[in-house]
Parts: sequence; structure tokens; C-alpha cells
Amino acid sequence: MLHVSIKPETVFYFQGFPITNSLLTGIIVLILTLLLGIYFSNNAASHASKLVVFIRFVLLGLHNTFKTILGDLHEKAFPLLAAFFLFLYSFLTGLVFCQV
Repeated sequence: MLHVSIKPETVFYFQGFPITNSLLTGIIVLILTLLLGIYFSNNAASHASKLVVFIRFVLLGLHNTFKTILGDLHEKAFPLLAAFFLFLYSFLTGLVFCQV
């Protein structure tokens, strides 16, 4: 029988602070997102690799979606909303794949 638990499992303790699977996944997603952002900012203008084209495709799709929903407010709100959406999507995807 499959056991589903909402409470995060403690993986280990770091100086008395419990490190849970959710926290660990969040840290990994944050590091990967930062590395991907650094790679994208350094290589966006130099060459059009498949990764750069894919990132532009995703960001342009998000930009157009927020522009449709928010209208004129999208220019100020886009960076925050896109970062939140991408982090949340990556975090949830990481949690789902860690459970398999």
C-alpha cells in the first residue's frame, strides 16, 4: 500500500537544525536556477545553443501570458512573478521526482 505523508521527512540534522527533504529540494532547485541564470546571462548573446533558445521560448511565453493578464502592469511585475512561477514549478517538479 502506498503511504502518502504531508509532513516532510527529516533527512539529517545540521547543528541541531533538521534538514528535511523539502528544504533540501528547495536548496538544490535554487542552486540549479542560479547556475542556469548565470549560464544564460553569459551565453545569451554569444551563441544560440538549444538551451538558450529553450529558455528564451519559456520566458517569452511567460511574458506574453503575464502581458495578457496584467496589461500595463506586466512590465513591473514580470520579473517577480516569473521568478516565483519558475521556482514553484521547479520545486514541485523536484518533489514529485524525488518521491518516485
